[in-house]
Amino acid sequence: MEAYSILFQIGGSRVRRSFTIAIAHLALVGAVVGGAGPGLAQDKPAQFPPNPLEMTGPDPLLPNPPVSRPLSPQERRLLSEALDQLNLQAIAAHKAKDNQKAFEIWNRELRLRRALGPLVEVPALGRVGDIAWRESDTTEVRLITERLQKIQQETQSDLLPDPATRLTLKRLLGTAYLQVRGKDQAVGVYQELLTDARQRQDRAAEATALTTIAELHLNWFAYENAATTYRELLQLMSAHPALKVIPYHPPQPMAEKPEQPSQPITVVDVLLKLAYIYEQNRQPAEAILAEQQLVDILRKQKNPTLIPPLQLAIGDNYRSLNQLDKAAESYQLAYTLALSQQQFGYAADGLKKLADLYKTQGQLEAVLRIYQYLLDVERQSYNVYGQLVVYDQMGQVYLSRQDFAQARVAYQQGLALAKQLKYREAYFVEQVNRLTSPP
Repeated sequence: MEAYSILFQIGGSRVRRSFTIAIAHLALVGAVVGGAGPGLAQDKPAQFPPNPLEMTGPDPLLPNPPVSRPLSPQERRLLSEALDQLNLQAIAAHKAKDNQKAFEIWNRELRLRRALGPLVEVPALGRVGDIAWRESDTTEVRLITERLQKIQQETQSDLLPDPATRLTLKRLLGTAYLQVRGKDQAVGVYQELLTDARQRQDRAAEATALTTIAELHLNWFAYENAATTYRELLQLMSAHPALKVIPYHPPQPMAEKPEQPSQPITVVDVLLKLAYIYEQNRQPAEAILAEQQLVDILRKQKNPTLIPPLQLAIGDNYRSLNQLDKAAESYQLAYTLALSQQQFGYAADGLKKLADLYKTQGQLEAVLRIYQYLLDVERQSYNVYGQLVVYDQMGQVYLSRQDFAQARVAYQQGLALAKQLKYREAYFVEQVNRLTSPP
């Protein structure tokens, strides 16, 4: 699923609001531009190094002497430009494989971003957190996650009274948690965003939150929660057929190729997810419902190419429920449709599953008829190996019926193919000789 672009810019009327945020933020965390004070790390045992993201103190990039007021527009611009240069220096060190130096620079950048307010700091935390996660730097990921959690607590306080600003910051926090792979934290934020979207009746935002939550649960194998969320999304899409659902994925700061534009999610996509979840969670009855819905939709859309594998899956699920007649019917449908579309692989699979089903029921005459159809399919697809396997299976069935003459014929035909492939020749020679020699 592809990305839902959420762009947040601080400009125009938002510049004034950002100053208010900065004042509230600095009042809470202590004046970043002030002198050194007792940092968070000093409360920890002496053997632990200080948290580099919580250290305060003078820095050449901050006003000197320190000031307790919010930064002026010019000071913000100059600091922002300087921090962008620090980021470039860190990227260069990272590319040179000097990760220690790179993260030292990035940590300094992140400390100083706090002076610009949380709307600027949070995206930077997410950017560096994503890199740290990819580098398996668990300590850095933990420190960044802790900082994000502190900022999240601030969004729930009265220090950010503007609802629009709090919503924007919450969205940024959700993105950052995704970047550091903080599953539980991200789910919590997107649940809040979901509630907000429903209160505002913003269906697009509601769909984005649902897809994000569902993907988080699915990626962490929480199948029950994923299924519940996807069902909610399906209900939303059914109630609003014109709704364009484009999921959100966070940016990848070190991606070598530009990210591809996102494609909208369809009802078919959601049903495929649900079918997969039910299959993985061993819920065959629920899987059948989702897969049958998919078949019905694809038929209406006149898009039958995806139907054969779905029919095979439906057959497997019916078989697991011991509804063998329905399983056989599904396998036959898969074979018939696949063959008409020259999807020989699916056609062969349908026949193989059908033969195996009849074999377990002792219907060997039906099995042999199916193998003849299977041989035709394998010939049409020029699958010599597949033909060899069928002849071997036919020989085994004939042997079980004590029809030694037909078994010998099957193994002789298999031997001819084995010589052609130079594969399992000794096995087929042995079978033919055993059936040729007098008892």
